[in-house]
Amino acid sequence: MLLLEQTIRPGSALALHCRAQHADGVPPRWFDIEARLLRDERERPLRWVGMLPDVGQIPGLIAAPA
Repeated sequence: MLLLEQTIRPGSALALHCRAQHADGVPPRWFDIEARLLRDERERPLRWVGMLPDVGQIPGLIAAPA
């Protein structure tokens, strides 16, 4: 919850590196999440905008587990 509280402050952005594991045993995929909260003229939250690239598809970017 602390991360979300920090992210919704004006001028802040969300940046996470995480993995998603499929329930069917497929190897996990790694993502870099970057987002920013857009606000209206009264500084009320409107929507999140960002991107979620699959960085696990970039060879050599993520080290294989030992």
